[in-house]
Amino acid sequence: QTEAVKSHGRAINKLTKEAERLRHILSANSNSQANFEGLYEDVDFKYKIERTDFEKLAEAYAVRVGTVIQDALKAAQLELTDLDSVILHGGASRTPFVQKQL
Repeated sequence: QTEAVKSHGRAINKLTKEAERLRHILSANSNSQANFEGLYEDVDFKYKIERTDFEKLAEAYAVRVGTVIQDALKAAQLELTDLDSVILHGGASRTPFVQKQL
C-alpha cells in the first residue's frame, strides 16, 4: 500500500506540506506531531516525531550540505580559512543539523 500512497498526488502533497511544517517546528522545538484526516482512502494518520529522529531521517541530506560547500570552495579555488564570514540564506539554513554541518 506504500506504493499506492506514493503515486497518489493529493496524499503526497499533504505529506510534503506537513514535512516542511515539521521541519520549521523541529528547528526550534525538540518534538512535534502530525495529524492527517483522510490522508489516503479515508485513513487518518497521526505521528509524533522527535528532533533526533528527524535528524536521523535527514542525515543523508545533511552530508550533502557539507559536500556542496566544499565543491563551491574548490571551484572558487578557496580554502575555508580564506573566508571571513558566511551569509546563510533560506529557511533550511536555520535547521540545527544543517548548522552543525556548516
